[in-house]
Amino acid sequence: MDSFLQKLRVLRLIDDLRNDIRFAFRSVRKHALLSTTVVVTLALGLGVSSAVFDFVDATALRARVDKDPDSFVRVFTTYTTDPAHPGQPGKTTLEDYRAFREHAKSLRDVVAWRRVTAPLGRNESSEMWVLLVTCDFF
Repeated sequence: MDSFLQKLRVLRLIDDLRNDIRFAFRSVRKHALLSTTVVVTLALGLGVSSAVFDFVDATALRARVDKDPDSFVRVFTTYTTDPAHPGQPGKTTLEDYRAFREHAKSLRDVVAWRRVTAPLGRNESSEMWVLLVTCDFF
């Protein structure tokens, strides 16, 4: 009995949707000037907001590396005392980052990031790469 009632509700919903769509088309036909004005206004509003966002994105949100790539440097920590791994990249600690940031005189900003994997949802078998970044990264 419950499945019959569920099917009846679904059929009623589909019938209501069909009636609403028919009413909407009749209203659009009946008020063509108003409908055209609304569509043109929405198109202009979306176009203007898209243009403003593109301008702000290009001027304020993009990293300076696009404009002046020579002004960016990347610093790595390397092992110098381990004979088994000479010159191999090492892990930079938080203390190393803070000391470098405080003593760097010729750099405007110093940021740090680390690429790690994180579980995707509650299913721990699915993972994705994420960046852990400092507050001034962006």
